[in-house]
Amino acid sequence: MSLFMLPDHLLNKRRGIEIFSIVVFGYALIRGQFLLGMVAVGGVWLVYFLWRLLFAVETIADALQRIARHQAEN
Repeated sequence: MSLFMLPDHLLNKRRGIEIFSIVVFGYALIRGQFLLGMVAVGGVWLVYFLWRLLFAVETIADALQRIARHQAEN
């Protein structure tokens, strides 16, 4: 699924992370810590994408378990 076709509940979380990233980076720029701001924003996005990956793996695992149960019944 494309990032531009995310469901509304995920788009809202993504929008929140984008705003948070801008605030963190802006604060770091005001403090004169450009590199620290870049690292902080990268860390925020890394956690977000790892969370999405974990969610995807759990969804795939659940689907495979349902398929295995269905095949065992038949």
